[in-house]
Amino acid sequence: KRDFPDQPLSVRWVKPEETGAIMDWFFPTYLAYWDMQGIKTQLHRYPSLIAFYRHCLEKGLFRLSGTFVGDEVACVFIGYDLPNQTYLLHMTCFNDKFGAYSPGILH
Repeated sequence: KRDFPDQPLSVRWVKPEETGAIMDWFFPTYLAYWDMQGIKTQLHRYPSLIAFYRHCLEKGLFRLSGTFVGDEVACVFIGYDLPNQTYLLHMTCFNDKFGAYSPGILH
């Protein structure tokens, strides 16, 4: 049995004022995870992509969607909106602190 932390759980778009701090967490955590797997991602091969993603996020072209436990990030996706659709890129980052509550890989 896994008891969930006594905190509210929410899934939502990241607020603009939270974006900078979450990006500062997202990119190093994402790269460190793939380093542990021994896999080089596009962000490893082309570090300038990080600046591109940051620019798009800061300009509102991309958005961060996250699952939060209280005010703490459990996981984050990068995505973008079109007039009638929302897309989430296959770039996610998970906070290991909540690993005991993860359902595992869902695809």
